[in-house]
Amino acid sequence: MNAPTGINASPKEVVVRFLELMATGEPADLENAGHLFADDVSFWIAGKTAISGTVCGREAVMDKRFRPSRKRTIAGTLILKIGVVVAEGEYVAAEWTSRRQVVNSPDYENAFFGLFQVRNGKIHSLREYLDTQAVVESGWRHMESKGASK
Repeated sequence: MNAPTGINASPKEVVVRFLELMATGEPADLENAGHLFADDVSFWIAGKTAISGTVCGREAVMDKRFRPSRKRTIAGTLILKIGVVVAEGEYVAAEWTSRRQVVNSPDYENAFFGLFQVRNGKIHSLREYLDTQAVVESGWRHMESKGASK
C-alpha cells in the first residue's frame, strides 16, 4: 500500500493508491482517498439508481457518495479486489470488485469499471460503470443522492 502519491506520481499510481485506500474499509483511509480528488472533481455513476448521476466537488463527492456508503457497511466486511489497471496519458481505466455486508439490507457485491482523469497527482474526474441491478437489489437505492443530476 505504499504506492507513491502526489504531484510527481503517475496517474496510474494515483488511481491504484486510491483503490488501495478504499479497500481497507477504514474511515481514516476513506478520508485519505478523498484527498486524492481535486477540489473540483466530477464523479458520474452510470444508470438510473438513487446513486446514479453526477456529483461535483470533493466534499460533495465524499458527503454524497463515500461517507454514506461507509456508514452502511458493517465494519470489517469490505473486500475490494483491484483487477486490471491501464493508463494512457492522464486517463486511467481500472476494474475492481467489491463485496460487503450492509446494515439492514442484503449483502452487496458488484463489479466496477472506472475511467479516471488524473492531473498533477489529483483525480479530476471519475466515470464509474457498475451493475445497477446489484445496487437496487442490495438496498443501496435508499442512499442519499441529493445533488446528483440524472
